[in-house]
Amino acid sequence: MTCSLSYAADMLELITNGLLKHDRVEPVVGNVTNLGRNPGTRRWYVTLEPNEIGHDQSVLKYQTPMVVYCTGSHPITTELPLDIPRLSLETGLAPSRLAKLLPTDKPCTVAVIGDGHSAVLTLRNLFYLAAISHRHLRIRWFTRTANLRYAEETPEGVILNENTGLMGEAARFARAQLEGDKLETSDAGAFITRVILPTSAGNDESATQSPEELESEVLAQNLEGVDYVIQAIGFTRSRLPALVPRLSPYRDPLGKPKRMVFNALTGWFFPNFASRSNVIGLFGAGSAFPELEFTSEGWRSPAVSMWKFMRFLQRMVPKWIEATKKGKFAEPPNRQECIEEAPRVVPPERLECIEEAPRLHGGGSS
Repeated sequence: MTCSLSYAADMLELITNGLLKHDRVEPVVGNVTNLGRNPGTRRWYVTLEPNEIGHDQSVLKYQTPMVVYCTGSHPITTELPLDIPRLSLETGLAPSRLAKLLPTDKPCTVAVIGDGHSAVLTLRNLFYLAAISHRHLRIRWFTRTANLRYAEETPEGVILNENTGLMGEAARFARAQLEGDKLETSDAGAFITRVILPTSAGNDESATQSPEELESEVLAQNLEGVDYVIQAIGFTRSRLPALVPRLSPYRDPLGKPKRMVFNALTGWFFPNFASRSNVIGLFGAGSAFPELEFTSEGWRSPAVSMWKFMRFLQRMVPKWIEATKKGKFAEPPNRQECIEEAPRVVPPERLECIEEAPRLHGGGSS
């Protein structure tokens, strides 16, 4: 069961306003540029540049025993074969903003690239505009498949594709208007044209183009005449501050930024597997550092949703506080909990975040 995101937004706004009024909360608006840790005092030194209008613009510094990365993510954008004005994904997900930006008195074509939750909601918003107020609007939809993936509940109560499939309003719209051959006869089909992007060169051994080259060619051919393009192809972690786990007694960085390992089952960072029982007071959560959970298909998958973030934090924050005080976890992670295959390095901090976990039945990572 899902609810409208507007309800979640109202809840978050209510909680945020309450926190801002709390006596023990000091709100600071700005960008954290550096994190440094003094192992002697086991405290972090945080450097922050304010960006709030009217605020003292001098660099602020704080110290704390714990730091939690809840830095969030932002939409991925890639280079396209044609130079076309872009609309951000945030704009695509905001009907009121789209209505103001797109013309009502002349033809306009918007391309949407992607086939996930955000892409379907963007298509829905554009379709409603085209059908009601922007009668000259047309949509060109670039997708890898005509058959979308949905979160589905089995008779036993198991939810398949829970973290990756369409659900709620997006699923209802896709099934009724976009799925397979339905687009040809649906109301949305009067305004939306689907373009299937190639996924491979097939079985043709004589093919001289790579899948990437084929995709670029299809995009170039079908982006002709497009006025705006919206990419809805996923999200990537927002930029993190430079991290130096060791400081001199004078709080000067010692050596280069350290490569850290992230345990996506417990949400904590540790310097390396040899010292994986040590707690340095650095943790991560949210869309940038989601928990890995078992899925019904026997994989570990990032648990991404507001409810799952809250559930994870409620379970782990008390353990983080206790472990930070002691400097150690009672049960350190092992290599099976943090697989080393293809670790992702986040430049320029060189913060290695291991996000994948082994498949339960063998066969590599998901």
